[in-house]
Amino acid sequence: TQQGRVADALSSFRRILESDPRDQRAAEMYASALANAGRFSETWRQYSCALATDPESRQGRHGLAFALLAAGRLADGWTEYVHRPARAGFQSRFPGVPLSVALPADLAGARVCVLQEQ
Repeated sequence: TQQGRVADALSSFRRILESDPRDQRAAEMYASALANAGRFSETWRQYSCALATDPESRQGRHGLAFALLAAGRLADGWTEYVHRPARAGFQSRFPGVPLSVALPADLAGARVCVLQEQ
């Protein structure tokens, strides 16, 4: 899909999944191609299938987050966005630094650190 050949990618990944429906990487790439084609309802279903096979897939959850956000489903998208790879990398480098997934109602006097990847 990065070369702009979305239709070819869709066809290729669909064929792979027809021969091996449990191919996690192909399922995630097919979902990504669906998102690039703007076919969001199919994208969510495909990511759901992929995540049923591997619920801990950071790549799958990250892709789902972007598809949800791109389609304007902000609350659902932000829920999945917490699984992004950059956040996991930050946590492994700085295990003692707590990361929040929601802002408090009142930030008066609070310290806030915005990560570069944001």
